[in-house]
Amino acid sequence: MYPNSSNASSTQDLTPPEKNLKLQFEYENAYCMRENASPVFLRCQGVKGSLKVDNGSSRNIDKVKIVLKGTMMNVLQHHTNCSTSLEPHRLLAAETILNLVEAHDWPSSDSLTEAEVKSAAFSFDFPLYRKPWESQQDFTSSMGMLPSTLSVTGYGCRAPTGGFSCSATSQIRYEVQAFAYDDKDELVDCTIATVALFDTENPSPPPIHQEHFKGEYACTKEKRLRRFGFRGASLSISASEPQPIEIQPKTGLAMAAVPLRLTLRTKKKSSLSPEDMPLNIKIISMLKASTYLSVAKMKAHPTISSSQESPFLAALCKFSGKRIRNLQVDGWEQENPKDPRTWVKDITVLLPVAESSFPSPSFFTPFVARRYSMSLRVEIKSSLGDSVYRLAVPIQIVYPETPVHYDNIYSPELTEEHPSGPSSPLDEVPIYIR
Repeated sequence: MYPNSSNASSTQDLTPPEKNLKLQFEYENAYCMRENASPVFLRCQGVKGSLKVDNGSSRNIDKVKIVLKGTMMNVLQHHTNCSTSLEPHRLLAAETILNLVEAHDWPSSDSLTEAEVKSAAFSFDFPLYRKPWESQQDFTSSMGMLPSTLSVTGYGCRAPTGGFSCSATSQIRYEVQAFAYDDKDELVDCTIATVALFDTENPSPPPIHQEHFKGEYACTKEKRLRRFGFRGASLSISASEPQPIEIQPKTGLAMAAVPLRLTLRTKKKSSLSPEDMPLNIKIISMLKASTYLSVAKMKAHPTISSSQESPFLAALCKFSGKRIRNLQVDGWEQENPKDPRTWVKDITVLLPVAESSFPSPSFFTPFVARRYSMSLRVEIKSSLGDSVYRLAVPIQIVYPETPVHYDNIYSPELTEEHPSGPSSPLDEVPIYIR
């Protein structure tokens, strides 16, 4: 087995003349196998399996070659009305980012029956060891960090008038390929299977430094509660980045345990007790996936603002469907006994991130990066007044070899504050309303 990261890969005849040869892959260590979907593999576990060959043709098979190949293609299409150029143009970055090969000889027929001669199984094992990054290395020749499987397309920038003008596409694709040759080294048959490959460099990454991404996150908002048009008490909602999100291999279910701190400040000294201040909260959440693609090597984490300034960089943002949570909050506590006007309440809210899906993990590579955030619309209704808050909370999705945070999120010690409506075990049905 050997890596090969040449940009100009040789083109083989993928329409062989022989159709009576059957080639079928069977995988041993897939993280997830789903019907009508590509199997998911983790970079830390490699790709293992076997190739079943059933030769019903009249030609003898001499060699079998098995290939694990990865390709990247980023395309930016700038149109005439784009502010970056007076003329329409197309920018393309295409790379072969992974090319591992195993070659096998057909078993000798000396000790085999006629049926055994016509069929064979070849095991393959592609360990994707991580090698130290060297600054002088080209991106494709380094195994420091592989971009995870994804395929996105959309509008990459805006025209001066505010309308979308330029399109962008990013595709990271991995395939397991098999080629069968006869004793004259002529191709007899081949098969190609698409697989998803996810690379998580650190299963416990540090929190996102939000100051580096100005305008992308909003974790704290304070407003006055209004009742019949009158401004009443002030309510502040602060959200913290939850622990990294782990996608479960069997169900594809993931929940984010988002810590919230509610701070209520009355206008003047009040005799209200905690029982007099229940809040009915409705949270509408959406997962936001931000993909940054570049046709030039990025030296730092991209931002929305940098994508609007550079003609070589685009940001594509996609939202999941809306999910609704209904909660009731009471049991307020005084933050400071000397300040009877200020009351606080800390809660943790479980919000759905994925259900029966396996999104790409958060990652950064020189040409493609993926980040996530949770878009929250928080509606407050109470006897003190009503208000609406909009938050954008950073989250990170990881695929560890063994669970790190999942048990903490779903432990009995972590309970929500009076979830409204019927509930079910979290490993069966998430507690939210579609």
